[in-house]
Amino acid sequence: MQASVTSSSPVEAENAFRSHELSRRIKNKALDEGFEKVGIVRAQPLDDERNRLRQWLGRGYHGEMAWMARDPETRTDPGKLFPTARSVVVVAKNYYTSARHTNDPATGKVSRYAWGDDYHEVMGSKLRSLLAWIMETIPQVEGKACVDIQPMMDSRPLRQLHTLHRCLSNQCDHRTLRA
Repeated sequence: MQASVTSSSPVEAENAFRSHELSRRIKNKALDEGFEKVGIVRAQPLDDERNRLRQWLGRGYHGEMAWMARDPETRTDPGKLFPTARSVVVVAKNYYTSARHTNDPATGKVSRYAWGDDYHEVMGSKLRSLLAWIMETIPQVEGKACVDIQPMMDSRPLRQLHTLHRCLSNQCDHRTLRA
C-alpha cells in the first residue's frame, strides 16, 4: 500500500506540499548540523510511556534520581512542556569513540560517551542552531531545544513514532521497526 495525499481543494493540496517541503528542508538542515538521524512527529501525549514510567517509578527503579519522579505528565507530553507545540523534531547523534579502555587494573573505566565534550553542550548547541535556522526560515514559529536536562522523556518513543509513520507511508517491513 502506498500513502497518498488527498485533499478536497487546491489550497489544501498546496498546504500539504508546503508542509512536506518544509519537513524536507528541516531534515536536511539537521543533517547539515551534524545529526545522523532526524525525524518529525506530532507533539502528542505518550500515554503508554507515561503508564510505564509511573510503574517504573512505583517500583523505585529510579533509585536516588529523585528528579525522575518529578511530574511524569510533563515528561510524557510535549504539549505540557511547550503548550503551542504541534510537531517535535527528533534527532540522534552518535558520540561513539573508537578509543580503547586500558587493561590496567589500577585505572577505572569511564563510559565512552563521557570521553569527549559534554554531549549536553554538543547536542544543545546544534539544536539551538537548528532552531534558530527554523525560526529565521519561518518567523511565526516558536520552539524549544531540549536535550535530556529538560523534563521531557527520552526521545526513543518519539523516534519510534517517526519510524512507525515512515513504515506506514513507505511500505517498510518488520525489520525497520527495530531500527
